[in-house]
Amino acid sequence: MTITQLIGQVKNYRQILYNKEKTIGSVIKHYRRDQKLTLEDTATGICSISYLCKVENNQIIPSDLILPKLVDKLKINEDEFNDIYDSNWISEIIENDKVRNEFYLEHKKKTNYRAKLIRYAYTILNENNLVKAFQQFIDITKYLSHFKEEEMCFFLYLCIIVCDKKERYSDVLTLCNEVFEFNNNLQVLIKVKLKEIKAVYKLEITSQIDYYYNDAINLFIKYNDYKSIVYLRKYSLAHQSKLITTKKFEDDILSLNNIDEEAMKYFNFCHNYFYRYDYINAYNDISKIMNLNDHYFIMAVITLYKMKKVFEINKLVNDFKLPLRELYMQVLEFITSDDDGKIDFIRSKILTSKITAEEKYIIDFLYLESYNLLKTKYLYKESTLVLERLNASLNNILKINVK
Repeated sequence: MTITQLIGQVKNYRQILYNKEKTIGSVIKHYRRDQKLTLEDTATGICSISYLCKVENNQIIPSDLILPKLVDKLKINEDEFNDIYDSNWISEIIENDKVRNEFYLEHKKKTNYRAKLIRYAYTILNENNLVKAFQQFIDITKYLSHFKEEEMCFFLYLCIIVCDKKERYSDVLTLCNEVFEFNNNLQVLIKVKLKEIKAVYKLEITSQIDYYYNDAINLFIKYNDYKSIVYLRKYSLAHQSKLITTKKFEDDILSLNNIDEEAMKYFNFCHNYFYRYDYINAYNDISKIMNLNDHYFIMAVITLYKMKKVFEINKLVNDFKLPLRELYMQVLEFITSDDDGKIDFIRSKILTSKITAEEKYIIDFLYLESYNLLKTKYLYKESTLVLERLNASLNNILKINVK
């Protein structure tokens, strides 16, 4: 299921009335499908097929006469119907950014839709296993009509996390807009706002940054969320550091006395790299923090590449121990290849649209370096195709449904 299809289901969901007994339909549907029984097989001798369809689609609750027969025929564990849920489990997961192991084990083998949602959260937040999460996503979308509003918001938040990890920032913004359509709890709202503003900065939607920043900062101030204010302020200062003059940078940013050392090193790097094109000092700044996360590391590698420091790049790559996201691995593949290897990369990844991440500066770097290399090899037709891909990427950003 694509993000577009998911959004369509979410919009349909808003039209559905729901109640706390919806879990009955989801359990019956799961047990029937698990045993590879058709609607006709299950309904025979118990009720009509249309009646069973309505039960599974939450349009009716099975009567006291029919429910025991369905339970018996499908060999359903009746404890599935007796679970009492409130929103506390969602709040706890969001607050801790993970699922308690005891809570996960309690729902590991249950088949109702809430247990599926809990396992989906565990796979994403605890295991960071996006391949497994995709399979769970396919399964759980069959039960969207069973969700309560808060559960739907939580599910969408998990989908946002997955898109964020895959650097599909346009999808992040689309899903954020859907979450904001609901009457959501404050915890979810703040978490989603943080993902939204990160996506705007990563996509470099410069015409909208001030709007998104003010919208988010007002929310965080209103609820005294100091941690989110600090997070947002760092994104803003890093962005400003790329654009303002050195004098203004020194007056407005270097003079701040409540910024941690890591952030200040990154601000210095941004100013030296993006504004001054001073790669020596930029590397001096980023090298002091490059082992803290993969973004700092890849920017250190790119800075060395700008200085044509091949030996230093190879040493850096061999010494780095943290996992790298897919886009950064592709950058390393390109940078560490010889010219023939780079051309193979361009043909197999860029010209076939295999790169789906949307961190704008990194994409621009890859495409422009590819274009320049192809031109030096007199491969003009392919160099033109690379530019067309880059322009298409830019146009996709411009088409994003911003506020």
